[in-house]
Amino acid sequence: MSGAAISARRSAIEDKALTTKAKRVSGGSRLKSRLPLLPSLFLLLVLPMLIGLGVWQLQRMQWKNGLLAQMAAATDKPPLLLGNSPLPDEAAFRQVQVILQCPPQEPGAEAGRNRQGQTGWAFFLDCRAGGVQPVKLMIGWHDRAEGWRQALLPTGSHLFSGLAAPGHDNRWRLTAAMAPLPLLPVAPPVPADIPNNHFAYAIQWFAFAGVLLAIYILLVRKAPKAGE
Repeated sequence: MSGAAISARRSAIEDKALTTKAKRVSGGSRLKSRLPLLPSLFLLLVLPMLIGLGVWQLQRMQWKNGLLAQMAAATDKPPLLLGNSPLPDEAAFRQVQVILQCPPQEPGAEAGRNRQGQTGWAFFLDCRAGGVQPVKLMIGWHDRAEGWRQALLPTGSHLFSGLAAPGHDNRWRLTAAMAPLPLLPVAPPVPADIPNNHFAYAIQWFAFAGVLLAIYILLVRKAPKAGE
């Protein structure tokens, strides 16, 4: 093969390589030009949050299922006789007898039900078990917000019987079995009263993530191409 032919072939190969490289660069430029900046940043920020919230709800569902199973199992256990001791972890959702120290105070109130299912006001006292452990004592129910004023509320150290449950504010919650007249006993917590909607919430967050991703893909497809 002559030198001229070799030179021509080499030149053709180099031209082909340059053309291929130019197409790749051009394709990358078109891709970049089709990605809207602000929607892309919004997607990178929000999509992981939505997916994370869905995963968190699934974790909450597992925790709630364990809590409900613990409540169901505790109903068959015998009462705990604690005396003047703090409530241990195994007291959760069990009947207990414990001595509480309740200083003189005006009771707090929250929406609640009595054992007959009537809605009204559930009154509580801030007490302590073993002298140190905070306990929210659900002392009684009335249909009026001022119904507690005629009741002889306990002060000092008293032995209480009732259902113990972990509270939302890191305090134990003791639903007293007996209530001073004219109050009625507050309805104790039961598994049926505890909502467990975490799976539906997880599906909701994952659906939001899917909708967001679909909208972004549509924006990218409809974005004008380079040179248009």
